[in-house]
Amino acid sequence: SSIGANPGQASNSAVQIAAAINLVSAQSGVNATANATTLTGTAATGFGAVASVPTLTVNGIQVGNISNGIDAVGQGANVAAAINLVSSQSGVTASANANTGIVTLTAADGSDIALGAGFTVGNSGFTGSAATVATGVSVGTPTIGVAAGTSGFTINGVQVGAVTAGGTAAIQATNVAAAINLVSSQSGVTASAATGVVVLTNSSNGGISMGSGFTVANSGLLAATNNVIGTATTGTISLSSSSGGTITVSGAAPATSGLTAGLQTTTSSTSTLNNVSLNTAVGAQAALAVIDGALNTVNTSAAALGAYQNRFSQTVSALNSENVNNTASRSRIVDADFAAETASLSRAQVLQQAGTAMLAQANQSAQGVLSLLR
Repeated sequence: SSIGANPGQASNSAVQIAAAINLVSAQSGVNATANATTLTGTAATGFGAVASVPTLTVNGIQVGNISNGIDAVGQGANVAAAINLVSSQSGVTASANANTGIVTLTAADGSDIALGAGFTVGNSGFTGSAATVATGVSVGTPTIGVAAGTSGFTINGVQVGAVTAGGTAAIQATNVAAAINLVSSQSGVTASAATGVVVLTNSSNGGISMGSGFTVANSGLLAATNNVIGTATTGTISLSSSSGGTITVSGAAPATSGLTAGLQTTTSSTSTLNNVSLNTAVGAQAALAVIDGALNTVNTSAAALGAYQNRFSQTVSALNSENVNNTASRSRIVDADFAAETASLSRAQVLQQAGTAMLAQANQSAQGVLSLLR
């Protein structure tokens, strides 16, 4: 089984990679757990209100208005509150430090976290992408058509068909959106057009990669070859082996699965608690991982010992049965009536001797008859 990018995604998120690894855990002996993805900003430098705009997004979900704060702490609290209002759609929750106002974003399931360009250090302490991840990109004034099969005119690697030239920006944008939507089932990206602006959306919150064939002139979208729109904070996964052996990630291009070379572990994470600190969330998670690993090791050892115990029990049961049989045989020997058996033996011997004498006498009679005949 291979692990690769889903349609519309530049690479799998941690939760998707973990799920793919667990599909073959029975064969590999390796289980994967997606760790929570976190993204921590800095203290906001401006404390004014922020209006909700299409680029103020978290994982493609537009965030509402952010109230003004009188200082960095107040601004951070307001930013976190606005993000949490859409957390059920984005999968991302926010918390603000009560002393510094620094906001931390968390995706508990290990999904990626992508911020739109509406987020700035000034209004939130975050620097969003120069273009949004899931709600669109830069806007130009499209005026020319695109021929079928134009090189680089692709969305997430899927070739987009011909675009009819429009007399106005609004018509051209509509034509571009229609062409992109014809291949949305393969690319995972849908397009909409309003007032001459093309907006791209990836419903799975993945990246949007446009080929170099897109230009401001033909679509209002500008991208370099294989440029993934937006910046994303990716999650991490933890691998564990029930046997305690070495885990090797191999393949010609592990980066295509979201895994990169130089995995940051050289020893088992389930070996000791000596160097684990419980003063941080990461340390507490590491401690839980150590405890879980120890429990798994104990369970595995208990299962192995149970198998040995079952075999010993069967052997003991067989020996007990043999002992019972030997005891019964000895009992029959010990309980025998030697007087009666001796008398029976003597009788048999007398009968044998009498039979032998009678046979000898019969043979002599036959010899006498033969003598008379001669």
